[in-house]
Amino acid sequence: MDPKEGGPGGEEEKRGPQKETHRWVVERTLSWLSKCRSLLTRYNKQARYYLGLAQFACALLWFRRLLRTRADRVLR
Repeated sequence: MDPKEGGPGGEEEKRGPQKETHRWVVERTLSWLSKCRSLLTRYNKQARYYLGLAQFACALLWFRRLLRTRADRVLR
């Protein structure tokens, strides 16, 4: 595989601050989602139900974040 295609040899070229920032965002989001018990233990075996739960968990995370930012603005 050619290193420019992003295979095993291409990892050396792609390292940098932007890749590390993106990786941190992904890891942080996955750690937030790991707090949702229904996502950790996959009770629903069908993919569409699991996807629905994942989308619902993401919506809850963003809603809580929105509430927190609005509360911070009111307190200032």
